[in-house]
Amino acid sequence: MTDSLPLCWCLCCCQARNYVRTSIPYSAGTPFTQLFPQADPLALDLLRRMLTFAPEKRITVEEALAHPYFKALHDPADEVCALSHRQMFLFCAIC
Repeated sequence: MTDSLPLCWCLCCCQARNYVRTSIPYSAGTPFTQLFPQADPLALDLLRRMLTFAPEKRITVEEALAHPYFKALHDPADEVCALSHRQMFLFCAIC
């Protein structure tokens, strides 16, 4: 799914941002329930949250692991924590 136009500002490179704004038409997308009618609704919810274009709106790893879809597999005591991507990488400012 293509997110709304203001979200393309999260693209650092001005050329990439201009390309997305001018060359790719907006699309509301096709609901995952239509694409995968037999899929578990929890899996589709997790997929939608992971494939969100804007990083600030995207589900974090910790949130994904705690998502109900992974309930049978999630054990916080058995998971290693690392620095967040925001701590590891510097994101460029809007040019």
